[in-house]
Amino acid sequence: MVVYIYLSMLLLIVYLCVTAVMKSFKCPIKIKIISICVLSVLILRYISLFILFLVKSIAYTYFLKYVVLVNIICVPALFMLMIFIFMRSKKLNIIYMLGTILVLIALYAYVVMRMPLIVMPASDYGFGYVISFGSSREYILFVYIIIYILILTLCGFFMGKRYVNKKGISIIMIGLLVALIEKIVLLIGTKVMPEYLLGEIICLMCMHYVLDSFSKEK
Repeated sequence: MVVYIYLSMLLLIVYLCVTAVMKSFKCPIKIKIISICVLSVLILRYISLFILFLVKSIAYTYFLKYVVLVNIICVPALFMLMIFIFMRSKKLNIIYMLGTILVLIALYAYVVMRMPLIVMPASDYGFGYVISFGSSREYILFVYIIIYILILTLCGFFMGKRYVNKKGISIIMIGLLVALIEKIVLLIGTKVMPEYLLGEIICLMCMHYVLDSFSKEK
């Protein structure tokens, strides 16, 4: 049963990513470039998860360990982009968004270089292979939790501003809360599938809502 749930979530999330990329072409140029780049990198992550799900041999899977963790950059980057869009402030420059992404890239590079990543058979799940982070798993989840709390705090700060799309920010905060709760549950609970994708699915649904708002304005 877990196998079918996991496969269904993978198929859904790839569909959400691809359709979000298509919708991004209708956005203003700066937002279009950032969203397409971030979503394309996420698609590579999900393709890697599909490969790990399907392969019968460990051959050629070693390099995938550097791709499956990119959500630690891309998901917060998407949330930050959505906040930037709903801020509706001419005082905010896109350079702040790019600066944030660069910080996240630096964080990711540090994590990948420092954390032990091992490709191993997914015997506990009954299919394919998984990327194991060993004792570093808790540290990675803790980093996620801190990032989501910081972005939630940022959303709360902006909610009081006059020029902000409050409905949009509220939807983003709901998505952040789902992602945050998911990581907390993983931190204190037992892992029953290779990757928990609910938080990322909710993030992409929020992204679709944001991208659809550009079509409504036209």
